[in-house]
Amino acid sequence: DVSDSVFSIIITSLLMTSPNGGEIWEAGSTHEITWISSGDIDQVTLLYSSSPGSGTELIATNIQNTGSYAWQTPDIHADSVRVWVLDAADGDPQDESDSTFAIVQKTLTVTTPNGGETLLGGSFVTIFWTTTGQIDSVFLEYSLNDGGEWMPVTGMQPNTGSFEWFVPNLLSLRARVRITSTSDSDVSDESDTVFSIISSSLTVTSPNGGERWSAGTPGLITWHSTGIIQTVKLAYTIDGGATWDEITNVTPNDGSYEWDIPNIDSDSVLVNVSNTDSGFPMDESNGLFTIIAVVSDVAVRTSEVVPDEFALAQNYPNPFNLGTRIDFSVASSASVKLKLYNIKGDLIRTLVDKQFAPGVYSVTWDGRNQSNSVVTSGMYIYSIQIGDWQSTRRLMLIK
Repeated sequence: DVSDSVFSIIITSLLMTSPNGGEIWEAGSTHEITWISSGDIDQVTLLYSSSPGSGTELIATNIQNTGSYAWQTPDIHADSVRVWVLDAADGDPQDESDSTFAIVQKTLTVTTPNGGETLLGGSFVTIFWTTTGQIDSVFLEYSLNDGGEWMPVTGMQPNTGSFEWFVPNLLSLRARVRITSTSDSDVSDESDTVFSIISSSLTVTSPNGGERWSAGTPGLITWHSTGIIQTVKLAYTIDGGATWDEITNVTPNDGSYEWDIPNIDSDSVLVNVSNTDSGFPMDESNGLFTIIAVVSDVAVRTSEVVPDEFALAQNYPNPFNLGTRIDFSVASSASVKLKLYNIKGDLIRTLVDKQFAPGVYSVTWDGRNQSNSVVTSGMYIYSIQIGDWQSTRRLMLIK
């Protein structure tokens, strides 16, 4: 006999769709387990395994076969997790994730400085760390007494994995750094062991105030240092610190530098020395010192044409402020003396005093006396003697 009419055979199946391999889920977070089913399956059971060969653990049993379940992942850190879905009635059919996925805990791990390093106080050092899980922002701290007290490195900081830290210029042999999630204070890490901070200093010893240096000559700048400072930079000011000019942007930190003193005139000079890397530590002269400009009093020969007679020209410009030129003519080889006097007849400066060949010469006066100090405004007399011939003229200095 044959069945009076046809009947159906239904194939039941379960197919895991998520997690199905390669996912990274955060520990303690909620994710949807999804599957596809066919046939008459009313309820299912969900299981997971955290590693190959470790056995399975229950997620949920006898739940309605809706095709999805919100799972709060366990607080574990595992790289080879799988999930199973099976018929709750008899365990068949069933399916599992095609390949493993990961459950990661939120972690922060300090990698540098992590212990044993020696850092220079007053320098910049990059703090590095690694992250697992989703951590958007962190804050950083440091301790100088092995965690007994913590002080801020920075407030809320994007979780970029690094931060440029200006190391405090304090001595410590038991320093640590700590990083903490701003959203979860339990997610934190600090240096595995202590590191050292060596304080540093730079102290200018010369010129340190009151010196009188001549322009155009070598001036030895000296300083004393502590800590580990490889190179320094030097600068000077001629206006008491209002503005600074570079002497050198890098030189070995050997305690001295030979400076070719610029041809300036100032009694408000300071020098400073600082760490090339960070500009700190830094020190400058304790007091002002003086640079005396070198003024050339050598007459320049402007023409080799032999003049008919000795002559002394009127200075130009006249009146003058910064400098004035005085021309004179030598008709035959002779000793020449050109001197400046005030209206009282006091000698101010000898501009020329030597033997000259025939020709036309020029010399410049910048308004300074024999001691290289600037004279006051007023009328002055310049007098020349060429052999037995003499001549005198007047000029006006206006400041």
